[in-house]
Amino acid sequence: MKYHNGKFYILINGNDTGGWLLSATDPEGKWSAKKLSRTYYDPGMLFDNGKVYVACGIGNIQMCELDEDFNFIQEKNVISDKQGLEGCHLYKIGDYYYIYATYGGWPSGQAVFRSNNIFGPYEEKMLVEKIINDKPNTVHQGALFDTPDGSWWTIMQQDLGALGRMPNMQPVKWSDGWPVVGNKGVPYTSFTKPSTGFFSPKSPLPTNDNFRSYPLGMQWQWNHNPNDGAWSLFDRAGWMRLYTSETVNKLHQAQNMLTQRIFAYTNKPSKGTICLDTKNLHEGNIAGICVFQDPYAMIGVRVRNGKREIVWQQDKLRESTDLQPAETTIKLPDDEGDIIYLRATINYSTSKTQFYYSLDNTTYTPLGGETTLGFNLNVFVGARFGLFCYATEEGQDGYADFDWFSTEEQFDEATFYPENFEGFNKEMLTAKSLTLANNDMEIMIGNNTDLQLTATFQDGHTENVAAKAHYNFHGNNISINNGMIRGLSEGTTTIDISYTDPLGNELTQTMNVKSTFFPFGAQYINTSLFAQGTYNEKTHTFRPGQWGQMGWEYPNGADMSAYKYLVIKLKQTQSCDAHLNMFTTNSIWNDCYSSASFGTKKQIVINLQTAKYTSGDKQGKALETNNIHIVSFWTNGTGNLIVDDMYLTNNEDYSPMTGISDTPIDMENVNVYTLTGIMVKQHVSPKEATHDLPSGIYIIGNKKVMAR
Repeated sequence: MKYHNGKFYILINGNDTGGWLLSATDPEGKWSAKKLSRTYYDPGMLFDNGKVYVACGIGNIQMCELDEDFNFIQEKNVISDKQGLEGCHLYKIGDYYYIYATYGGWPSGQAVFRSNNIFGPYEEKMLVEKIINDKPNTVHQGALFDTPDGSWWTIMQQDLGALGRMPNMQPVKWSDGWPVVGNKGVPYTSFTKPSTGFFSPKSPLPTNDNFRSYPLGMQWQWNHNPNDGAWSLFDRAGWMRLYTSETVNKLHQAQNMLTQRIFAYTNKPSKGTICLDTKNLHEGNIAGICVFQDPYAMIGVRVRNGKREIVWQQDKLRESTDLQPAETTIKLPDDEGDIIYLRATINYSTSKTQFYYSLDNTTYTPLGGETTLGFNLNVFVGARFGLFCYATEEGQDGYADFDWFSTEEQFDEATFYPENFEGFNKEMLTAKSLTLANNDMEIMIGNNTDLQLTATFQDGHTENVAAKAHYNFHGNNISINNGMIRGLSEGTTTIDISYTDPLGNELTQTMNVKSTFFPFGAQYINTSLFAQGTYNEKTHTFRPGQWGQMGWEYPNGADMSAYKYLVIKLKQTQSCDAHLNMFTTNSIWNDCYSSASFGTKKQIVINLQTAKYTSGDKQGKALETNNIHIVSFWTNGTGNLIVDDMYLTNNEDYSPMTGISDTPIDMENVNVYTLTGIMVKQHVSPKEATHDLPSGIYIIGNKKVMAR
């Protein structure tokens, strides 16, 4: 993050989504986002003499030169063969350029490199060694800064085992143009904080929450990007409501898990306790509290066979994790009340968790075993308390209400908060407008996408009400369930939307949704399948790098077998020897179908029924169109490919299909989906497609079929 000419800039890198630049004139105001043309691993940014420089990389550090619009100009390797070196920050202090970087891994060290020239050569000095006093160093990776009184400091991170990496600040002195960290390279365990020119008393960070204020406290983080239509602080005054969203098999797949970091105590376990109302849980629903890492453990209330039970589980994200899944349950009596208290604990010194339940918030009984956690890069953050509610069975949508969360030994809401809470007023509950993030939306078939339907209320707060709205479909190409929109087949659907606020006021909107295997949103295009390319979302302009590939990925495989033709329409003839490639694995180095060169054609039609592998072990065999993982454009990198449209169709005139037909299907094998987009059968013959299915309407291949 840097400040330059009245504007704040944040340069970030996603290894799978590329480089992004965020900018704002007010750091607490609105930020704009700009997709950059390439990636910058662990970027350190510097504005200098009308140019932008970025130090980035791992092991070998590159110095990249950009113009002030962040367009790439050139790069040079300035530091070579430094195993594990990463986390660059870039500064110009006095006469020197400094690259402040870390040797990652375990143990870790902090280094600095300096040069009089931005492109080097650079000389190195270790600031914090990997081994200090025969012990592994755990303080590393951060940034330098100075304060108004002229003193220098560094904020780094300290590895604290299962509880993750915590901020660590050390003083910095300067000697012969080199920074000196801590006590001559040894990090202090305590030190007087820097003078900032104003009084800053010691203030504890928040943990407890009785969910009586909006928005959520800053201590909370969602484990995934949340489905904002599936949680609420307003549906029940003084409670946080979590609705089930997508149907999932395991806790770590649950989208709306609300988490917060865990404070490390050396003399006692860290505790997190919830008061949970389980009245509205349905069959297969489970709600509770967890300690989340990899592995993870949890305690919750589950409905199974119509009965409530308290369940403890431990499980893992990756098969490589050394832990076996386990479960312990106890039945709740039929006459037991709806309010259950659940507690999660973790001991910092042992990294072990233990879970408890209570029916009265006084006596807590342990359930299940101890689970040993560690810091695992599968999750890459420390263990967190997590509040969750999810469905394990399709069509069993319920919800759980959380009255409070506390890290106290004993917690009574009446003790900590006033009893005269009156709930939300009329202004908080009256919606005055309803807006869509995009009234003309394009989505990828087979993928679930959060629908952003925002209600603005009279008090000024906003809510995503997608899960609470009513939808009237004019077409069969999509489904919407709990605020999640899913593409089912090629085509466009018009949707009439209505939302009624808690006081009965109805608001409406209309949107058009194009469902396609080939959406043109930048988030769907991988520009670096091979070589780094660029993509302009507004003009649909593809420019792969030299001999490069870019396009669409389907990690779980896309079934295109119901269609005869893939049609590509160009806005102008191309001059870069463009081809289309289709892969049936998640790698461009495996079996592939490659089309002929597009030549001077502006409409390219690929017959999927006759397409054969052109390379790989399956060369000459029929392309398995029921399992497409990558569709990409290949060019020689000398020009642009400007695409007007791209779609699948069965029409002999190659025109787009307008919807799903009710006519009988005729194909070798099909997938069967419910109207909500859930696959219920895979790769079955048409005769077997509806066998043993409950009566209803299903999507079979690309057609709507009634099972009687």
